[in-house]
Formats: sequence, C-alpha cells, structure tokens
Amino acid sequence: MSRILTFLFVFILNGQLLPQINSMSIGGELGAGSIKGNSPSQTSFNTGIFIDASPQFMQGSSLRLSLLYGRKIEALLPQGIYERYYPFIRGVSLKATMNQTFRNFFYTEEAIGPLLLNDRTFSDVNSYDLGLCFSFLAGLDFRKSSKGMAVGVGTEYGLTFTNTLASYFSIYLQGQYYFLGKD
Repeated sequence: MSRILTFLFVFILNGQLLPQINSMSIGGELGAGSIKGNSPSQTSFNTGIFIDASPQFMQGSSLRLSLLYGRKIEALLPQGIYERYYPFIRGVSLKATMNQTFRNFFYTEEAIGPLLLNDRTFSDVNSYDLGLCFSFLAGLDFRKSSKGMAVGVGTEYGLTFTNTLASYFSIYLQGQYYFLGKD
C-alpha cells in the first residue's frame, strides 16, 4: 500500500513541478586530464554524464547532477597481463550552472558545486571524500527552437577536503541535448 501511495505522490508531484522548469537536458563529457589521491597525479581519461534542469526560480541558472569517472590512461592501451589494476576515481556532483549567450550561437558556462569522490587510486584504498568542483566551458548552441543540441570544450577541477584529499582535473568535449524547454 505504501508503494502505491508513494508512486501516486511522485506522479502527482511530477505533474505539478514540470511547468515550473524552464528547460531540461541530458549530456555527456569525454576528455583527458589527471587524477590524484594519496599519490602523485596520474594522467587519466575522464568521462561523465549529467542531467540539467533550469527551474523558474533560478533565473539564468540551472542545477546539474553529474556522474563522473576518471581512470589511468594506460587502461586504454594494450598492456601485458601483469599490470591488471589501473587507478581510478568516480564521483557525483550537484552544480549550479550559469550560461551566457553571445551572438546567438556562442555561449559560455560556469559551474560550482559540492562533490563526492570515491578514491580508488591504490588497490587497497576505497575512500569517500567530500569537496567542491568548478568548471568552465565555451561552446556552440545549435538550438533553433526549444529543443536541440549544444556542444563545447570545457575544463573541470574537483578538489576534496577529507580522507585522502582526492582530486581531478579534466579537459573535455561536451555534448548536450535539450529535450524540454520554454523560451
């Protein structure tokens, strides 16, 4: 019974909240950079996916929930069977994002927010660290109407303040698809 009530509550709440959202989008990132825990920084490939929502009360800004993953770049290269562990980090962040549009197609994006990183830079380390992440992106917005694509080149830095002080830096390509929007 409680599951049915929960489902109905979420369904009704969702119907009431969608009109309060200016736009929603999903996207992904792919790039290179570095990861670091209680170790020297290591060159890495970095990926991420996100969902972005722009509520009406945040004029010109949006909230972005991101999942990220960074792994030592040698994991992509053919190696011998002797090196089986490649250091990695994974995390989740919730960033406040601001966009500025220039000349219809060009835009910039800045973001800041809390970060939770899982540090796996050594095979015997499994630490969760809290911190902040910052990002900047310049791109092209191909939306002619309220739906469409945007692409860009960006950089992101994540720094934690607890446990192993894990951090990452990334330069990436980003693609974003807007599936809901009111302009």
